[in-house]
Amino acid sequence: MFAKLKQKIAEEETSSDGTTSQPQSPQTRRSRTSKPKINGWSENKWEKRRLSTASLYESKESVFSELSSTPGYGRRRTSFSSRASSVTPTWAPSPCDSSNASVGSGASREEILAMLAEKTEQVARLEGKIQGMASLIKETNRTKDMLEEKLEKQQKESSRKLQDLDEEFEQRIIKIKSDHEKALKQKSQFIQYQTDATRKAAEILEKSKQLDELDQEYAKQKAELGSLQDRLDDLARERTKYEAREKQLQTKVTSIEKENTSLRDELNQTVSELTQKSLQLSRTEKSMEDTQSELASLRQSYTFYKNQTTTELHEKQVKIENIEERNGDLERRLQDCKLSGNDKYGALERERQTLEERLSEARKQLSESRAASNDRINTLGSLVSTLNERLERKETALTECKRMHEIETASLKDKISNLEERLASSSHLLQDKASESERMQALIQKNEQLERDLERARQNMNCTSKSADEQISNMESEINRLEDLRIQEHEEVQKKMGRLNEIEKEYSVRVDQYKQRIADLEEEKEQLQGELDSQTEELQQVSLCLEDAMTRTNELKSQIANFEQNLKDKDGMLNCVRDSKGEPSDIQYGSISSVDAVNALRKDLDSTRLRCKKSEDALLEREKTILQLRNKLKDKEDVMNRLSTRLKQYEENNRFVKNDRIYASDARDSHKVIAALRQQIKEMQRQSTEREMLQLDENELKELRQDSLRQEKELQEKEKKIKLLQSKLAELKKAFQRELKLPLPEEESGISVTPETPPSESTSRSEKERMEYLDMNFKYLKHVIFKFMCSDNKQSRQLLNVIAHMLNFTSKEQKCVQDAFEWKLPID
Repeated sequence: MFAKLKQKIAEEETSSDGTTSQPQSPQTRRSRTSKPKINGWSENKWEKRRLSTASLYESKESVFSELSSTPGYGRRRTSFSSRASSVTPTWAPSPCDSSNASVGSGASREEILAMLAEKTEQVARLEGKIQGMASLIKETNRTKDMLEEKLEKQQKESSRKLQDLDEEFEQRIIKIKSDHEKALKQKSQFIQYQTDATRKAAEILEKSKQLDELDQEYAKQKAELGSLQDRLDDLARERTKYEAREKQLQTKVTSIEKENTSLRDELNQTVSELTQKSLQLSRTEKSMEDTQSELASLRQSYTFYKNQTTTELHEKQVKIENIEERNGDLERRLQDCKLSGNDKYGALERERQTLEERLSEARKQLSESRAASNDRINTLGSLVSTLNERLERKETALTECKRMHEIETASLKDKISNLEERLASSSHLLQDKASESERMQALIQKNEQLERDLERARQNMNCTSKSADEQISNMESEINRLEDLRIQEHEEVQKKMGRLNEIEKEYSVRVDQYKQRIADLEEEKEQLQGELDSQTEELQQVSLCLEDAMTRTNELKSQIANFEQNLKDKDGMLNCVRDSKGEPSDIQYGSISSVDAVNALRKDLDSTRLRCKKSEDALLEREKTILQLRNKLKDKEDVMNRLSTRLKQYEENNRFVKNDRIYASDARDSHKVIAALRQQIKEMQRQSTEREMLQLDENELKELRQDSLRQEKELQEKEKKIKLLQSKLAELKKAFQRELKLPLPEEESGISVTPETPPSESTSRSEKERMEYLDMNFKYLKHVIFKFMCSDNKQSRQLLNVIAHMLNFTSKEQKCVQDAFEWKLPID
C-alpha cells in the first residue's frame, strides 16, 4: 500500500515540476476569490464538485491542447486520467447543469488548476505523514534492537557476574579447607611432640628413681652383711643354748609358715581381683566411648548427606524453572514477532518489566546466598572445635574409619549410578523434544553441569580416599616409631640385666669370702635365743600388719565399687542433661535442672578427685608397707631357716658327743661345712625369690600407675564435657531470654543442689562461676577482636558474624556494619 502511494506521489511531483505555472496555496486563493453563486445562492461543496467534474469533461480537449507543449505529457496524462476516472460520479449531468457548465467554461481552467494545487497539497501532506510514520517505524525498530541488545548484554553480564561469584566462593571454600587442614596437622604434630616429650621425661624420672632405689638397696645390703658378720661371731658362741628349745621353735616355725602361705595366697587373690576389675572398667568405658563416637559420626554423616541431597534437589528444581521460564520467554517472543505496531511495543514493555522483576529476584537470591554462606562459615568455625576433639578419638578407631570409608564409597557409587540414570532419562527426554532447538541447547548445558557435578563428586571421593590413606600411613609410621622405642627399651632392659648378672657374680665372689667366716657362727647360739623371742613377737606384729593390709584392700575394693556407681550416676546425669536440651517447651524448668545437674556434676567431680587422691595415697602407702613387710618376712624366714639348720647340726653334734666325745672336733668341722653349703643354697634361693618378687612388684606398680593415668584422663574428659555443657547452657539461656525478652536472673546461677549448704556459700559459688564465665567470654572476645584487627579483609569479613553474635548486634546494626565494611575495605 505505502509503495503504491509513494509511486503515485512521485509521478504527481514530476508532473507538477514540469508545469510552468505553480499553484497557489488554498488560503490565499480563498482570500482572493469569492465563492461563486448560482441563481443567487452560494455554491454548495457537493455542487461545486459536480460542476468541476463536468467542466473537466468539457474542457478536456482544451487542457490537452494546452498541456501538449509541456514535457512529460504522457506521464501526466496517465495519472490524470486515472485520477479523473476515480472521481467520475455515478449520475449523468442534467441539461441545466450542462448549460451552466457551458456558461462557466471560461473559469474551468482556473478551477482545474486549483484542484490540482489542492491535490498536490494533499499529496504533500500524505507524504509528510508517510515519512513521519516511516521515521516512527524506524525509531521503534531501532529502540527494539537497542532493547534486545541491552537485554542480551545484561543477561551476559549477570551470567558472568554469577559465574565470577561462584568461582570466588569456591576459591574461598578451598582456601578455608586448606588452612583448616594445615592447622589440624600442625596441632596434631604439636600434640604428638608434647606427648612424646612427657612420656620420655616420665621414663627418665622412673629410671632415675629405680637407680636410686638400687643404690639404696646396695648400701643396705652392705650394712646387713656387716651386721651378719658380727652376728655370726655371736652365734658361734651361743650354740649350746638353742638345744633345749628346738621342738618349740619347730612347731612355731611350721605354724608361721602356714600363716605366711595363707596370707600370700589371699594377697595374690586380692591383687588379681583388683586387676580384673580395673580391666573390666577400662573395657566398659572404652566400649561406651566407641559407641558414642559411632553415634555422633553416624548422625553427622546423616545430616551431611541429607543437606547435600536437599541442596542438589533444590538446584535442579531451580534449573528446571529457569529452563521453563526461558522457553516461555522464547515462545512469547515468537508470538510477539507476529504482532505489529503498538501491540509489539506493548509486548516489549512487558518483557522489560519481567526482566526487571527477574533481576530484582536474582539480587535478592544473591543477598540470601551471601547470608547463607556467612552462616555456613560461622557453623564451620563452631565445628572446628568439635573436629579437634574427634581427631583425637579417631586415632584409636582406624578400623572403624576404614569400614565407614568403604560404606561411604559404596553410597557414593550408588549416587553416581543414580545420577547416571537421571542423565540417561534426561537424554531420552532430549531425544523426544528434538523439535525445540533452544530448549535442547539448554538441556545440553544442564547435562554438562550434571557431568561437572559428577566429576566434582568423584574428585571429592578421591580426595576423601587420599586423606584416609594419608591418615593410615601416618598411623603406621607412628606404630613403627613406637615399635622402635619398644626395641630400644628392651635393649636397655637387657643391659640392666647384664649389669645385674655382674652384680650377682660379685655377690658370689663375696659369698666365697664369707665361707671362711662361717666357722665362727657357732658362738652366736646364746644370742639367737633372745633374738628368736623378739622375732616371734615381731612375727605377731607382722601378722597384725598383714591383717590391717587385708582390711585396707577390702576397703579399697568397696571404694572402687563406689567409684563405679558414681561413674554410672554421672553418665546418667549427663544423659539427662542431653535429653533436657532436646525439650524446648519447658524453658525455665530445663534451665534450672541443667544448672542443678552441672553443679552436682562439679561437686561429684571434686569428691571423685579427692577420693582418687586419697586412694592413690593409700595405694602408695599400702605398697610401701607390703614391700617392707615382705622384706622383713624374707629376712626372718632366712634367719629361721639358718637357725633350724644350725639346730639340726647341734643335735647331730650332741649325739656324737654323747657317743664319743673324742670325735667332737671332727664332727664340728664337718657340720660347719654342711651348714655353710646349706646356707649358700638358701641364699641363692632367696635371691631368686627376691628377683621374682621385684618383677611382680614392678608389674603391679606399672598397672596401678596405668590405672591412675586412665582415671586422670577420664576425669579430664569429663571436665571438658562439663565445660562444653556449661557453655551450651549459657547459650541456651541467652536464646531463651531473647525469645522471652527477659533479663538474666541472678538467682538461677546461685541455686544449690544440696539443701544442706548455706545461702552464703551458694551465692559465693554462683558469683565465682559467673565471674569465671565472664572472664572466659572476655578472653574469647578479646582474641576475636585482636584477630579481626590484625587479619586480612577476607578473614575480617568472616569474623563479622562472630563479633555480631558476641556483642548481640541486631540485624540492622549488622547490615550497617557490613555495608560500611564493604564501602571502606574492598576485596583484595
